[in-house]
Amino acid sequence: MDVCRSSCPANEPDPPLVPTPITDTPAAHRLPKPEKFAYALGAVPFGFAYMALAQLVYPIFNISLGMSATLIGIVLAVGRLWDALTDPVMGTYSDNARTRWGRRRPFILLGGLALGLTFPLIWLAPADWSEGATMGWLVVTVLLFYTASTLYSVPWLSLGYEITPDPVERTRVQAWRAYVNIIAMLALPWVFRVAQADFFPDTATGMRWLGGLLGLCMAVFAIPVFLGTRERAFVQTSQQEKIRLRDALRETFRNRPFLLFVGGVVTVLLCSPVLVGSLGLYINSYHIFPGDTKRGAEMIALAGMVGAGIKLSVLPFCVKIVKRHGKLPLMKAALWLGLISSLSTWFTYTPAAPWLQFASLALLYPSVTAFWLLVDPVKADCADYDEARTGLRREGMYAAVANWVEKLSIAIVLVFSGLALDWSGFDASLGADQPEHTLTTLRLLFALVPACAFTIALVALQRFPLTEARMAEVRATLAARRAAAAGSNAPS
Repeated sequence: MDVCRSSCPANEPDPPLVPTPITDTPAAHRLPKPEKFAYALGAVPFGFAYMALAQLVYPIFNISLGMSATLIGIVLAVGRLWDALTDPVMGTYSDNARTRWGRRRPFILLGGLALGLTFPLIWLAPADWSEGATMGWLVVTVLLFYTASTLYSVPWLSLGYEITPDPVERTRVQAWRAYVNIIAMLALPWVFRVAQADFFPDTATGMRWLGGLLGLCMAVFAIPVFLGTRERAFVQTSQQEKIRLRDALRETFRNRPFLLFVGGVVTVLLCSPVLVGSLGLYINSYHIFPGDTKRGAEMIALAGMVGAGIKLSVLPFCVKIVKRHGKLPLMKAALWLGLISSLSTWFTYTPAAPWLQFASLALLYPSVTAFWLLVDPVKADCADYDEARTGLRREGMYAAVANWVEKLSIAIVLVFSGLALDWSGFDASLGADQPEHTLTTLRLLFALVPACAFTIALVALQRFPLTEARMAEVRATLAARRAAAAGSNAPS
């Protein structure tokens, strides 16, 4: 039996749009600050799992160990493809779990510990191995790491969708997450620079020690999420019929607003930095500071620190704007700002004035802060819309399918990122003597690829139908349905 269809008062026509003002959060839907903080600490393992390889594998395995950038891109693509394939399985398993600790928290704890164990393994490949042997080691360890990432990330994201039903409170929760993530991400740009420090015999050895430290952080910061959060939907979902993977996937792919948002907005803005994200280091190291990888790494790290300060100052204003105007207007403004920033990098990344690049970053950081603050609240809206249609709570599958679509796209793009670096003519052995056409190609990619991504996202977001008015209708429908269910279950 198709569970998703059988329980649906939902396949009724969508309710008419009625303009509804955004109201303040009801007291029952507010979360205590310690719980927000506990959930937000989970951003440390999630952020490291998402960003560490993208920022560190190319510098360590390409610049330090001499491995082909194309081969690195293929390995990372295989890892992301595996990660994408396992996400829907984890989403269904989490949605159907019925443990004494809930549907999400046990997997969050186990996943965090697994991340802590597998991340250090990636950097243990001996420097004297052949390129083929090094590639084999990288494939195996990356697959183990991304398996752990799935085990952690899908339940953690799902918990964020369902931790409160209120749209403004969801944004506040994501702001707490963003605060922690910004502080944690300050460490990543410094890792490659610290790995080159004189007290390590070589960069690869430095990365082995730092990899162990980052792995420990991933494991430790998963524990407060398990201990300090509650699953408010668990009483309802424990009575819910279990959903088969095939049925859950079919219903999820019938949610057109979700597909438009994930496929047309989020994915392109994830793929763009994956394709050119490491180029900032190369442009600084070989265009602005010819051949000086230490100064290039320092500039990237300093940019991260400045960016963290900008992001931290912007977040409170973002929450206020959402409360007054809603999510979509702020998201569109953020995309326009990002478009302008991307195009400006052609002029601001110059050897004549290295610090001028911070003018572009001063536009980019508010843009990405506002945009990524709102991504998961909008995904949660899509899950609420699905519940109104189908009568089932399936946040795990929505987190999983979003990850699946995003990671499948990233897997494809990772191959092209390595190819693009090799295609540009870059050769680490040349040091400062990179051909002029190589540097020009890298700079064009760095400016134009993100600009195209911001443009596509703007067009897609213009067509997104889940406005604040529509979501107010959806939430009213869900509240009435739950009240009716509670009344029917009350003792007579």
